[in-house]
Amino acid sequence: MKSVLQESKMIAVVQNSGSTADEIMLLKYKLHKHGITVKFFPNQVVRSFLKDSTYSNMAPLFIGHTVLFISKEPKVKEMLSSLRTSRHMLLLGAFIDNTLLSAQGVVSYSKLPSVAVVQGELVSGLTLLTSQTAAMLQRHPAQLSALLQQHVKQQSSEGAPKAEEAT
Repeated sequence: MKSVLQESKMIAVVQNSGSTADEIMLLKYKLHKHGITVKFFPNQVVRSFLKDSTYSNMAPLFIGHTVLFISKEPKVKEMLSSLRTSRHMLLLGAFIDNTLLSAQGVVSYSKLPSVAVVQGELVSGLTLLTSQTAAMLQRHPAQLSALLQQHVKQQSSEGAPKAEEAT
């Protein structure tokens, strides 16, 4: 039990209220496709382990017939979609990325964008700011140069008629 929990980034506690063996096998198969394993431990064993561990806040979730969904990576969306098809399984809570979440918290977590999406947005935002800064730095010298050229033309055009008037 200790090694199973320590190696996992997602530990979901699900209450089993009368699922048949066929329903459990089908759910196990759906979850296994996403790298989520289903573990059955007696509540007394789980509570005795949780008592002195970092998972001690999960102890109240182990009431009645409970099942653990365990994954090395947080695959919350996949777990919730598989759970929707099983009418006898109810999500009680989960320990995801060292955070204890309620059932509603797990649903909210599943709606968050992935790390890759957030990293992409961050990179694009930083790239945009960098290109705007570079454009601003280039624009001012070019604008100054254009103003100086215009000034030189004005000075030369003002100086040329005066030279003609003198002759």
